Amino acid sequence: MAKIAFLDLSFHVKTKSTNFFYDLLATRHDVDTYYLGNDAVSQAKDIASVGYDIIVCFQTDNLVPYFIATGHRVICIPMFDGSGSMSDYYWKFMKQARFVNFSRTLHDRLKRIGMDSMYAQYYLDPSRFTPVEDYSSRRFFFWQRRPEHGLDTKFASKCSSKSCGLTFNTTLIGLPKAI
Repeated sequence: MAKIAFLDLSFHVKTKSTNFFYDLLATRHDVDTYYLGNDAVSQAKDIASVGYDIIVCFQTDNLVPYFIATGHRVICIPMFDGSGSMSDYYWKFMKQARFVNFSRTLHDRLKRIGMDSMYAQYYLDPSRFTPVEDYSSRRFFFWQRRPEHGLDTKFASKCSSKSCGLTFNTTLIGLPKAI
């Protein structure tokens, strides 16, 4: 049984959107979860010193080169919306990692440049959720992940203006900074 560090974004504590992957790993391995926030650099250094067999970086691909450099086996799970525009050069620093991609486009690209990538699809059973029945107002959820790409609160505010008739819930939690 491998001892695994599962690195995830702190926002997923609220959304629980990555629990399915943790649950999958936990059926066969001893898994410790770390929700990374603004102190991701110091957290990464602490995690590297624990002696894990494998580090799984879920949407934290910016930390993969650090863990490779410290001699760890790494599985990287990038998201297309967060990392799809990164250059081939960015990915080549992670040549020693293995990848799980939920994006066919990103999977094909990583395979083309010689990376070890597995393509997977995952669907939740919709019957487990209460259907939305209140459509009295138009609304959306906005997570400010990459404000440097122009998708910021100013953009969301324009979308939620009275002329559009939308309201939004937002979080300003960003991605952890690279080491």
